[in-house]
Amino acid sequence: MLNGGGANASLAPATFISVDPYLVPLDPTQPDGTATLADNDARLSAKVNAVGGIHYAVHNIEVNGRAAIRWYRLNATNYTLLESGTITDPDLDLFYPSIAANSNGVVVIGCNGCSINTFVSCYALVGETRNGVTTFGNLILLKSGTTSYHGDDEIFLGTGESRWGDYSTTLVDPSDPTRFWTIQMYPSDTDVWSMQITELLTTQLPRLTIEAVGTNVLVSWPNFAAGYRLQSTAGLAPGNAWLTVTQTPFTNVNRISVLIPVTSNQKFFRLRQGL
Repeated sequence: MLNGGGANASLAPATFISVDPYLVPLDPTQPDGTATLADNDARLSAKVNAVGGIHYAVHNIEVNGRAAIRWYRLNATNYTLLESGTITDPDLDLFYPSIAANSNGVVVIGCNGCSINTFVSCYALVGETRNGVTTFGNLILLKSGTTSYHGDDEIFLGTGESRWGDYSTTLVDPSDPTRFWTIQMYPSDTDVWSMQITELLTTQLPRLTIEAVGTNVLVSWPNFAAGYRLQSTAGLAPGNAWLTVTQTPFTNVNRISVLIPVTSNQKFFRLRQGL
């Protein structure tokens, strides 16, 4: 806090947030049949990600004998749980997750995964929050491991377990919120781990919102779609022309809006890119 105004910093009282119960995960099985790889306990892993007063957090739990991922979306203002979910795979143990989100509602989780058939590999999941509900897509393979891993702590120190996973993070590119970076470990030799750094480019189709404002209609869309232009047409029959709306758009926080006078004629609106 040396350069951050530490003298004025304060901590709010501790608050407990209730979540669904969970089990601490067991160590995952590797293709050589061993289960000596430490996949963390149930503590929050990597860092909690904050976006506009919403916190995203992730950690490991156990589901049906395999390591799985539990994620949370929390309101940082009133300390309430907005949403949570569990991510499992029918074959893989999923462990050491990290999470990041952008202001457009896109959420990315990076993690490791392995099984009796799969060396420790790097994976990602991309999700999106719409109308307060977050849904994730399928697991994406980023980098395949090449061997079962047994570190020096297990072999030479006799701990019986190989330390793993401290280096796992996912973050939003500071210059482009549609780009995410995730960093994961993978075994490149029996007792050697390497780092996989992956850039994920996420795209999102903008959606229009329309609301009445006095004698006008306010048509808005997200500001990440600043390259789009608003068009209107009198009907959706083939051959009807789409015309660019002539009213000047204005920006309000993270939305682009156009104020259009109400008429007795129906109109349909759409966004077109690159016009």
